[in-house]
Amino acid sequence: MSTWLFQVSKVVEVLQLGVASNWFGLACPHHCGSSTLGLLGFVLLLGFLGGFILASSLGLWIYLYLLAPPTAPPRQSFVPAGRLARLQGYLHEHRFN
Repeated sequence: MSTWLFQVSKVVEVLQLGVASNWFGLACPHHCGSSTLGLLGFVLLLGFLGGFILASSLGLWIYLYLLAPPTAPPRQSFVPAGRLARLQGYLHEHRFN
């Protein structure tokens, strides 16, 4: 069986299931009770709210833990002590001139 024929058969199967169940309860007449539109709306709202909370908490976690600024490495002097003292004296001497 080819792929497109398989897909068409699946669509027809979903349509048959929808018709048999009165379009999944959405087309329920007035006398059989409340329709499921309110429930579907509530589930949709709950899904959006859950997605917003999940995305917000994931974004906050990424911001706080993955994008934290790196700690500064310890300062190391690459100049020997005698030369450093001479350099500091030279800079101090010429700073105010």
